[in-house]
Amino acid sequence: MSLKTNKSRSRPAQSLATTLVIAFFGISALALLLSSAFQIGLNVQTQQAALSSRQQLIAQNAARTVSTFIQDKFNSLQTAVALSNPNTLSSGV
Repeated sequence: MSLKTNKSRSRPAQSLATTLVIAFFGISALALLLSSAFQIGLNVQTQQAALSSRQQLIAQNAARTVSTFIQDKFNSLQTAVALSNPNTLSSGV
């Protein structure tokens, strides 16, 4: 009787081919996931570096524009001050 109960409880054994297919598929899927994760990490770093570089160029361009604007205003003020005081213009002659 114990022989019959062991047979009814045990599950059928998988063939070697099925076991190997499952193992190779699992290893391949794991390798693909690791490779994809590595590629995504590198891509994120590259995109962040490119974005940082682009933002730096935009900031430099904005700083140059503001600096030019302020310098033009200072030049206009210096010209206005020089022209508003005629004594300083005639004293040099």
